[in-house]
Amino acid sequence: MSELRSPLRQRVLVKSAQDVLGDPSIDLAAYGWRRGKWAFIYPVIFGVVATGSGVALGLAPGIVLAMGAAAVAISSLALTDYRVVASSKNRLVMCRSSRIRQFAVAEIEELPRSTTVKPTGGSMLATEWRIGTTELTIAKSSEQMMTTIAKRHGR
Repeated sequence: MSELRSPLRQRVLVKSAQDVLGDPSIDLAAYGWRRGKWAFIYPVIFGVVATGSGVALGLAPGIVLAMGAAAVAISSLALTDYRVVASSKNRLVMCRSSRIRQFAVAEIEELPRSTTVKPTGGSMLATEWRIGTTELTIAKSSEQMMTTIAKRHGR
């Protein structure tokens, strides 16, 4: 099933980058994210506060746990910076991405030709890439595109 969805998802991602950049020559795009240094601490704090509030109000344990989980999920989503790396034969561009859906919403910067693009690690679910000075976690669904982008730009 995921094999059927990935090509469509990839086409939507590329089309959104083309639209944002006004460049129909963009033909590769990879979806990724990065988290700031506080992105792991604040969700825990918000979860504890929400759980403590629920206990103080005398709510049922299930509701208290749901409040804590919702606070952690929402704060994690808010503290994550989503990106799209878009490429054509002559361009490499970093775009801001939607928080919920995988598509480009704004151009952040056009990267110089000398920008280094290389993998730095990974797991079964995602791979870590360094694009210039930016560390991004790239979803496995975009890993092949990211590898092609790195090869294309010879870095």
